[in-house]
Amino acid sequence: MANITDELTLLDRVFFRIGAAETDEQLQNAVLKFLPPVLLKLSSEQEGVRKKVMELLVHVNKRIKSRPLVQLPVEALILQYQDPSASLFVT
Repeated sequence: MANITDELTLLDRVFFRIGAAETDEQLQNAVLKFLPPVLLKLSSEQEGVRKKVMELLVHVNKRIKSRPLVQLPVEALILQYQDPSASLFVT
C-alpha cells in the first residue's frame, strides 16, 4: 500500500512541477525531464497510478498544443517505444 502512495505522491509532484511552469522554457525542461519516466508508470498494476498518469498526460497535451515552441523528448520516447521489454500499453 505504501508503494502505491509513494507512486501517487511522486506523480503529484511531477504534476505540480509541470503545472507550475510559467514560461515555455520551464515547461520544456519539465517535460524533457519527467515525460519518459512518467510514461513508464502506465505499466503499473495499480489503476489509481494509471489514472493519475493519464490525467497528467491530458494536462501536458493541452499545454503543449498551445505552445508550439515547446519540444518533446523525441529521442527518449523513441527509445522507449523500441524497447522490447516495454509493455504494450507504454508503446
